[in-house]
Amino acid sequence: MNEIIGVPDWGRLARPRATERLTLRPATPEDADTMFAYRSPESVGHWMTMLPTDVVARRTDFDKRYPYALMIELDGEVIGDLFLKTENARSQTEIVEQARDVTAEIGWCTAPAHGGSGFATEAAGELLTIAFDGLGLRRVIANCFAVNEPSGASWSASACAVKRSMSARGCTATASGTTGCPMPCSPTNGVSR
Repeated sequence: MNEIIGVPDWGRLARPRATERLTLRPATPEDADTMFAYRSPESVGHWMTMLPTDVVARRTDFDKRYPYALMIELDGEVIGDLFLKTENARSQTEIVEQARDVTAEIGWCTAPAHGGSGFATEAAGELLTIAFDGLGLRRVIANCFAVNEPSGASWSASACAVKRSMSARGCTATASGTTGCPMPCSPTNGVSR
């Protein structure tokens, strides 16, 4: 894999992060084998950017990827991971510095044994909160294959939860954007604020 740029500053966050049922913590090199175990089944791996078939290759690749990952734990057991890569927003030349690392791409993966329990939705929702409130990002995008319905449903539910949270803070989410917020919210291409 080519070098990934845009490492999030996890050090700015209170750690570990907790949801109602889960704990999120930055990944460490020691998580490589655990991640390989739940990502290597074909039913999971075919949705990934790299089909993990070789644990040694995965460890090498993991050295490049773990700074971007948060591990999802349930009662102390790793059940999945989240990915966040910051990017620069498009901007006019005069304000390019203000556009540095204010956008992010996110992704997630949960172990098949824990699918269908809402864990991915819960973790992705917390990742969106981290992105906006913890890291101060303005736009977050998640991509998934159209036929990967579980990931699409997790993203949709997570984005809706963030929109409800924004509404509670005086923002009004609509199909075309938000009012009362300094940034637009577009359900078709990510959540912004």
